Amino acid sequence: MSKYSLAFLLLSFSVFHSQADALPVKTVPPVAQPSRKIPAEQQPEKEKREHIPLVSAYFVTGGIPTVAYGGVLGIYLSPKSQLELGFEHSAVNENGGNIKHWRTPLRFRGEVAQSFFLAGGIAYDSFLRNRDVPLENDTTSNGLLTFTQHSLEVEAQLGHRWTFNPGFSIGVDWIGYAYGFPLSQKNSSQENLDPGEKEKEMRDFELRQSLGSLHFLKLHLGWVF
Repeated sequence: MSKYSLAFLLLSFSVFHSQADALPVKTVPPVAQPSRKIPAEQQPEKEKREHIPLVSAYFVTGGIPTVAYGGVLGIYLSPKSQLELGFEHSAVNENGGNIKHWRTPLRFRGEVAQSFFLAGGIAYDSFLRNRDVPLENDTTSNGLLTFTQHSLEVEAQLGHRWTFNPGFSIGVDWIGYAYGFPLSQKNSSQENLDPGEKEKEMRDFELRQSLGSLHFLKLHLGWVF
């Protein structure tokens, strides 16, 4: 091959390569993949919408040493805390008389562990105690001595509550304590009661009130909405 032929071939290759570089490059757009909706039960836990209850309603019964019954209505402040307003009544017969309580508590209840809660608040308490006291000049007969007291109590309690689908809830107050600050006190009796026995009953009443009240095993049955 002569040198002129080799030069012609090199020149032709250079021109062809330059033209090939100048041609526009056609790009193919990516094919869109159809979106697939992930079922709610398969979504990550953090993406699920947490259900926040609104209110709860409970029937309250049981208790040691005094059986109480009543109701509680709660408003949820968050999934693990609520503000409650309740009403409770208890009555017990004792040797020589009876005791009755009417309580209206307002308390905050917060869950601190799995179903375990702490609660605290205030309560308006009405207390009535009737006692049979011997008469002063008649040892075979008794007269009635009545104590009444209205007080503002501070209370605390702990327990568990479990809620099941679709909303049934059961709970137990394992232990609770309340201490009252008297707003008003009154006692009434017959004039001819034995003075010594009357004084003894009044001291016993004051001692009981100064110690506060302790209760165990109060049952809650209700529904969470």
